[in-house]
Amino acid sequence: MADPAYANSGQFVWSGIGGLSSAYDVGSGANRILFVYIARHMEGTISGITYGGTALTQVKTLSSSRLGVTSRLDVWVLHGPTTGSNTLAITTADHLSTTRWIAMAEVFTGADQSLANYLKANEEYTADTQTATTTNSWTNAHDTDADSLIITAWCTKGTGGGTHGGLTAGQTERLEGENGYGTILSITDRAGDGTALTVSGSITGSQANSVGNVWSHVLLPPQSITLGLTAVPASAVSSAVIGAIEDANITITPTALFETLTISIGAILVTHPIETEMF
Repeated sequence: MADPAYANSGQFVWSGIGGLSSAYDVGSGANRILFVYIARHMEGTISGITYGGTALTQVKTLSSSRLGVTSRLDVWVLHGPTTGSNTLAITTADHLSTTRWIAMAEVFTGADQSLANYLKANEEYTADTQTATTTNSWTNAHDTDADSLIITAWCTKGTGGGTHGGLTAGQTERLEGENGYGTILSITDRAGDGTALTVSGSITGSQANSVGNVWSHVLLPPQSITLGLTAVPASAVSSAVIGAIEDANITITPTALFETLTISIGAILVTHPIETEMF
């Protein structure tokens, strides 16, 4: 069973009333999950997002402000998005025609499809505000599984430009963009190793009175495993231990097994025809 892994991403910037409608290809990897991160520099709400006509679920909204400078970040998710290229539609409301939006879509494969399973590992952090041109930094700590992936979305807004950097070792930045009005959004990921890991970063450049929001969580591999037995006597399988996370923990010890044993683990289907006894 494959561990969570980055698949692809796309960036969209627009302004005006109504929202965005654009083609986006999520690919076709197994156990797909689509995240859409949206930032803007002023008032405005997202009333809905669909991909291929299927609605995404909003899982987080963060907002912070200082001296008229505002940073807003929204996170939406869709499990098992339709393969290939489909329309990503973002509907916005309660904003001016001059509001400038930036959205990033990211697809990961090998991901658990239960919202509760990965949100239990969720952490959020609102970056400290600054009163002068300086470095604005953030740090998040996570307990990780050896097969997990830490995903971080970082949004900042200041009175000037700037870039995100200073990433701790192991983080890979997939996208970084700016909406044309000083709002910077970037997405990183880092593989877990079974220990408590820290992810952090900083702004460089002119960011007087900067504010920011960071949302990161641990993406888990599939947590549910289906075991199907076909034409096997009830006493044929002496044990079937299903591990909580590691597929390596799955143990099946058949005795006096006849005919067909079918094992389904995630997207993997293995069928073994057996005509004689197995000891």
